[in-house]
Amino acid sequence: MAETQRPSIGRIVHYVARKNGTADTKCQAAIITAVNDNETVNLQVFNDGPNDGWSDFDGSNWKGQVGFAAAEKRVGEHLMLAERLDLNTWHWPERV
Repeated sequence: MAETQRPSIGRIVHYVARKNGTADTKCQAAIITAVNDNETVNLQVFNDGPNDGWSDFDGSNWKGQVGFAAAEKRVGEHLMLAERLDLNTWHWPERV
């Protein structure tokens, strides 16, 4: 049986953000900078510069009190990707 991962400072995760000002979402790389008592984390989210719609690109954004939303779900013995990811949440990177 696999152990459940726990967030800790320095772990790489995915942050779900808006895609270039549209209603669509996309995952961005992030590093956990703090684990909060209320089961949220603080993240330093890395942007892809002009590809993310940033004209004054500084490389990253800080996001606080971000909640977890699983990107994968178990169906029987199979691990499936979630159909939709909630905006402004984080999840572990998908297995490839």
